[in-house]
Amino acid sequence: MFFNAKKNYYTILITALTFSNISLAQLKIQSRPSPERMVATLLDTSSHIKVSNIKFHGNLNSCGLFQSNFKYLNFPKEGLILTNGSVEKAIGPNNNSQTSSVSGYNYNSTFQRISKTRNVFDTSLLEFDLIPESDKIELEYCFASEEYPEYINNQYNDIFVFLISSSLENFRTKNLAILDDKTPVSVNNINHRNNKNLYLKNVPWQKANMKIYDKQRSLIELSYYIQYDGLTKTLKATADVNPNQKYHFKIGITDISDNSYDSAVFIKAHSLKSVSRISSAPLKSSSELRNRLFRINDGENISISVNFDLDSSNIADYSSIELLDVIIDYLKEYPSKKVKIIGHTDKLGDEVYNQVLSEKRALGVYNYFQTQGINALRMQHSGQGETKPAFEQKAKNRRVEFIFTSKLKKNN
Repeated sequence: MFFNAKKNYYTILITALTFSNISLAQLKIQSRPSPERMVATLLDTSSHIKVSNIKFHGNLNSCGLFQSNFKYLNFPKEGLILTNGSVEKAIGPNNNSQTSSVSGYNYNSTFQRISKTRNVFDTSLLEFDLIPESDKIELEYCFASEEYPEYINNQYNDIFVFLISSSLENFRTKNLAILDDKTPVSVNNINHRNNKNLYLKNVPWQKANMKIYDKQRSLIELSYYIQYDGLTKTLKATADVNPNQKYHFKIGITDISDNSYDSAVFIKAHSLKSVSRISSAPLKSSSELRNRLFRINDGENISISVNFDLDSSNIADYSSIELLDVIIDYLKEYPSKKVKIIGHTDKLGDEVYNQVLSEKRALGVYNYFQTQGINALRMQHSGQGETKPAFEQKAKNRRVEFIFTSKLKKNN
């Protein structure tokens, strides 16, 4: 093993080992990336997510950008690794069952709350603000640890978190790195006894080397690539969000109870995505709309079907007026509420034309609301053309979206 100071690469010198037709290449880790580079590695470039206020807390030697070349194991090909030790120690083969290193950043109230202990050591924590373009966020990752298998179900419960918070009214901070039973992803909650369907045992390299036959190909790869004695299968964290609203995210890992035996999380590159939930059609029923408004939280959105005259911003029929009147009644009943009116089109026709048409139709609704007594200062209108489809059926994307909030930002 060597360290290239110029590029900060730790790598295994052996470029290929072949056992029983199994070719093993390198695991590379580029250490000490900037916080901005970390976040850029996570972001899905097609999602058009806006990110700001990026910070990292911890030792930069405990984070890195990795590349792998698994053929038989479902493991991220590249991404971000965060550890509670040194990323150098993550590289296989698995020839040390007691890998430990100290990053030195020991105090973090975030982990103390979730782990319910003050004994938190060697924290690595990346945080940033994010504005999603759609109504769902997701992230894919694998959690790994040297605590496996000896130190499960005790106080040495190293833990990974993916937290989301917001200033939106009634929004509670949530950990998204959880299992079906709502417990966090940790050594105690995923192992060979608990949630064992999500767990992969990593045998020592010497034992793996003795079991070279077709059924053990993924075992051989894992033991060669990764030093940690166990890890999870690739997991996915998700959260429902409101489009175009700011959220704060924290992604991190820590030692619990002592600073011995490293753990890590391998986060898949470009897996932090803003995606649309393919859901029911825009609301068409007045009663359904009233029920939905009754349950709405600050910052949430509602889509309704509004029929317009062909190539026009004129509202075409009584059923559309009836739906808009339900929203008007709601705004009159709750005078502190404000609303953003957003027009959408399907992808038929020219993109520029669709953008202009969506703006005109949002303006048409805005003007109608004014004629019915809603103060212009309580409203904003915009169009997003064909750029934000939320439904598989094209016709359903011809919609008007309403976002209800207690405060409107000034338009640029």
